[in-house]
Amino acid sequence: MTLLPIGATYTLSADDAETVRAEALARVHRGANLRQLHGIDTSQRVALDMIGTAGEFALSALTGAAWTTRGKIGGADVGAWMVRSTTYTSGRLLLHDTDEDERVFCLMTVNGADVTFRGSILARHGKDARFWTTTMRNPCYAVPQRELLPLVVD
Repeated sequence: MTLLPIGATYTLSADDAETVRAEALARVHRGANLRQLHGIDTSQRVALDMIGTAGEFALSALTGAAWTTRGKIGGADVGAWMVRSTTYTSGRLLLHDTDEDERVFCLMTVNGADVTFRGSILARHGKDARFWTTTMRNPCYAVPQRELLPLVVD
C-alpha cells in the first residue's frame, strides 16, 4: 500500500502554471455555474478556478493518477478522488450535503507555485455535525486539517 503523506508538496513549473491557467479559463468558458452551486460571484470564478485546477494538477503529479476532470465538468477530479483547494495554509476541507458520501476528498493548499497536500477524508466521515458551519457563504461541513488522513494511492 502506497500513501501520499500529509505535507507532500509539488512546485508548479512555468509550463505547469500555463496548463493550469488554460484549464481554468476553459472552465469559465464552458460555463460551470459556481454561483448556483456554491454562491460564488462570477467575478471570482477565474481566480477560484485557477486555485482549483492548481490543486488538481498537483495531486495528479504527486500521485501519478490521471487528472480526470481536465476538459470536462463532473465526475472525479483526479483518479477516483475529489479535490478541494484553498490559498489558506490552515484552510479547512469544505464538504456539502450533495457531495457523494463514498467519495474520498483531498485538501490542497496553494501558495504561489507551491501546492501542498493537507490530507484526505471519506465524505461521509467529514459530514459530521461537529464540522457544520453557517459562517461560510453557504452553510457546509468545514473539516479541520487535524481530522484529515494521508491518501491511499494504491
